[in-house]
Amino acid sequence: MIESLADRRMLVESAGREILLSGQPAFGVFDRSFFSADAGGVGIESSMPSLLAVDEDVVAVAHGSAIVIDAVTYHVVNIQPDGTGFTRLLLEKR
Repeated sequence: MIESLADRRMLVESAGREILLSGQPAFGVFDRSFFSADAGGVGIESSMPSLLAVDEDVVAVAHGSAIVIDAVTYHVVNIQPDGTGFTRLLLEKR
């Protein structure tokens, strides 16, 4: 576990990108994973964009909060703190 807030922020800033979180600048690691599955002979494809951020930077984030990444606006649909000082936000475009 990364102990200090400064170390967590340094990790996210070095691996991530600058974003706008509820109108405020912040940093996060953006992921746009693609999924594909076969459901009873029917192919399903989807993506679930997510953002990994430092807990302290997402305290005020709620479901529906807006996040701008690379000029694209996403909204938070799920908040997943991991217990190590980071939170993953699941996002969707609206």
